[in-house]
Order: sequence, then C-alpha cells, then structure tokens
Amino acid sequence: WIMQGMKIAADKINNENNGYKVEVYYADSEGKTTKAISAYNNLKMTSKPQFYMTTVSPIAIALKPLMQKDSVLSIVQSAHKDVIGNDCPLIFRYCLTIKQEATCINSSMETTHKIDTDSRIALLYVNNEIGNEFKEEFLKTTNYSNVHSISYESSDMDLKNIVISTLNFKPDYIVISGYTKNYGLLVKRLREAGFTSKIFANQGFSTESVREAAGKAGNNVFYDDYYLPYNTKTEELAKLLSSEYNVQICPMHITSYNMVYMIVNSCNQIGVISPQSVVKYWRTTNIFNVNGSELSIQGTSQDIAIPIQLKENIYEF
Repeated sequence: WIMQGMKIAADKINNENNGYKVEVYYADSEGKTTKAISAYNNLKMTSKPQFYMTTVSPIAIALKPLMQKDSVLSIVQSAHKDVIGNDCPLIFRYCLTIKQEATCINSSMETTHKIDTDSRIALLYVNNEIGNEFKEEFLKTTNYSNVHSISYESSDMDLKNIVISTLNFKPDYIVISGYTKNYGLLVKRLREAGFTSKIFANQGFSTESVREAAGKAGNNVFYDDYYLPYNTKTEELAKLLSSEYNVQICPMHITSYNMVYMIVNSCNQIGVISPQSVVKYWRTTNIFNVNGSELSIQGTSQDIAIPIQLKENIYEF
C-alpha cells in the first residue's frame, strides 16, 4: 500500500514538471528485522535516499538507531510509541496512535452508542507490545468501572479458552484489539458461542483479511479508522491505483501519497533537499493541506496528526 501510494505520487509529481523530481526505491522486509536492516544498508549504499517511509513497529524500531545515525528523515506508519522519541528529531509518526484509538473507542461507546458506564466490558487484546499498550491506554482513558482484561496469542487459531473465559465474565459489550488473521476468527468464535451484542474494535479490523475471517459475524462490529476526505483528488488516485495495481484505495494509499507531496512541496519551498531543513520548515509552518487532507504538527510533537472516526462494519454478502 505504502509503495503503491508513493509511486503514484512520484509519477504525478514528475509529470507535473515543476520543481524537484522523485525517485522511489522499495524493499520488502517481510516483517523480519534482519531483512529490514540488510535492505536499509543496501539502499543506503546503492541509492543514498535522504527520506524514508517505514511500516510495522518491530521494523521501525530496529531501523531507528541506523536512521538516527545517518540523519535521514523517516516517516513511520506504525502506532507503537517507541518508533519515535525526543532523541530522534528526524523521525515522525504518521498514523493513528494507540492513544487516539483507545480514546476514540471509549468516547464513542459513551456518547454515540450511549453505553452506561456501569456496563460489564470484556477487553481482549493480543499479547504483544501493541496489544499491551492498547490495554494500558484503554484502561487509562475509560470511564467504565467494570472492565475485565483478557489477552490472547496472535498464533492461537483455536481460541476456545479465550472465548470461554470471555463469556464466563458475562460481558454486556466486548472491546478487541489486534492486527492478525485470528483477530477476525476471534470475532467469529464469539458470535458462534452466542455473543450477539456490539463489539468495538481497533483499526486492525479494517484489514481485509481480518474482516474476511470474521465473515458475517463481523456485523455489529464498530472499529476505528482514518477519517480522510474522499474528493476529486482521491477519486483520481483510486482510478490510478485500480489501473496500475488492480487494487482498491485504502487509507494507507492516501497517507503515503500525501507524505510524498508534503516532502517534495517542502523541498521546493525551501529550495534544498535536506532532512534537517525540511523538519525546520515543518516546525515553523505547522499545518499543510495536501489534496484536501490537513496535515498538522503541533508544538514539539513528532506525530503528524490524522483525524479518526468509528465505523460500522457491514458484511458484504
């Protein structure tokens, strides 16, 4: 998704023929840190990029000290808090943060869905760094007094014990955080075991494979996701993605596309290709508008803010 959005943005910028040109180099880490480090070192030797975009938290964390040492600008599309840090002023996070997700779900449960704060809430979270952070943020921001937390393993495809433990608690509603295929399967197993009430989910439920695993059991699931404008510019992007890659547009296409434009426009404005100069320009400008999306960096934050919304999943028969 990121590569596709970047390449289409690069082609469009280069065809416009005004200002700096863009060359996109791409390497697939396959989610493995050793392959990511090798790919980074290879790119550095052969192409010498000054701007990077990365995804998947373990990859971003593994590359962080290398990018810090090389003084390159990195845009990370990963929610984990450790992908950025005050000691890495050239690394920015451009995605929904886990704190945003937890706050959005809590707020929507209370205000939009009118769920009483004395309701019994089962909180299911995948047993890894991201899942644990979600649990911490949810409990920190919630006004619900009766929350029962249960962790599950990303490799567990049976999930029988998790479902039994959850339903023994007799929850009124369930909140689930995850990113892997068994996330959708967990929703399916809960429905098969008789749970019919609303389920609230994090952005991982937007992944097609997760929704497919849930199937029609995914009805009455509400998940947080990017709130991005769909206008004539994004319609044009959607057509290009369909013709070039035979894929449907998703938020990560838009965010990666926007970031390429933001970086190139910044270089054109300051007249140099320099990570330090670009970040200095961002700090003084604060708010940018790219194709109808407002990109903002507040104060000393290393987050490029993205609006968030809670969406209802509708199973398509």
